[in-house]
Amino acid sequence: MSKKILVVDDEQSILTLLQYNLIQAGFEVITAIDGEEGLEKGLNESPDLMVLDLMLPKMDGIEVCKQLRQKK
Repeated sequence: MSKKILVVDDEQSILTLLQYNLIQAGFEVITAIDGEEGLEKGLNESPDLMVLDLMLPKMDGIEVCKQLRQKK
C-alpha cells in the first residue's frame, strides 16, 4: 500500500512538478491550490504527509497546520 501525500501550493508549476516526482517515487498524491482546499483535503483524505506552502490564498499554511492539529 502506497503512502498518501497531500501537496498544497498555489503555483501550478510547482504543484505539477512535485506531483509528478512523488508519483514516480511510488506515492499516492492529492493536491490542493489554496489553504481552504488544503484544510478540507487534510481532514477528509487523512494523508500520511503534507507538503504545505506557507503563503497561500484564502488561508495561509500556518493557519492550515494549526487547524489540522486542533481538529485531528
